[in-house]
Amino acid sequence: PTLTKLSKEKEVVGIYISGHPLDDYKLEIDSFCKGTVSDLSDLDKLSNQELRLAGIITDAQHRRTKNGHPFGTFDIEDYTENTRLFVFGEDYLRFKHLLDVGRFIYTVGRVQAKKWGEGLEFKIQTMDLLTELKSKKAKSLWLEVESADITDELMENLFTLVSDNKGTCHLKFLIKDYKSNTRVKMPSKTMKVTVENDFIKKIEALNVFEYSLEA
Repeated sequence: PTLTKLSKEKEVVGIYISGHPLDDYKLEIDSFCKGTVSDLSDLDKLSNQELRLAGIITDAQHRRTKNGHPFGTFDIEDYTENTRLFVFGEDYLRFKHLLDVGRFIYTVGRVQAKKWGEGLEFKIQTMDLLTELKSKKAKSLWLEVESADITDELMENLFTLVSDNKGTCHLKFLIKDYKSNTRVKMPSKTMKVTVENDFIKKIEALNVFEYSLEA
């Protein structure tokens, strides 16, 4: 499996060679993330801001304080960096089932003053599996295309592709014209599609569309 191969590469040479474990989630990251793990290294610039991060858990520990209260630590890694985060109290009870090595996660939090002590912290508010993000969050798929690239053949190919990949995600179009610098939104009232990777790869193969997900 790809993840096993990449893990072995990093174990042997210290870096990923043939790709990155997050490559399969590029659409989710581009559509729903705000910020990167490296941003957590300088929280002073992000005070009171929300961050939406995606990454893979590379280490997870379930521990207890001196008073016997459970808490968790986990290392999250994306394309930019690897850092350690902590979850305590009710947050730990809500998220502990997700804290496992190899899990792909999507976490939303806010940079705020620490509850105890001085300085700032990234306070996690929600955490979900990145593998389930499209089905939970994506309501629409936008396809952007230049008007000059629209042909009968393109529309026939797209119609066939959409018909073969029906799903629950609304299909919307953004038609652009570079000569007049205009943009027209054209949401479909009837077409709904799946946004699985195979479908996205077929959209990419048409070589004319830019695409994004919308919550």
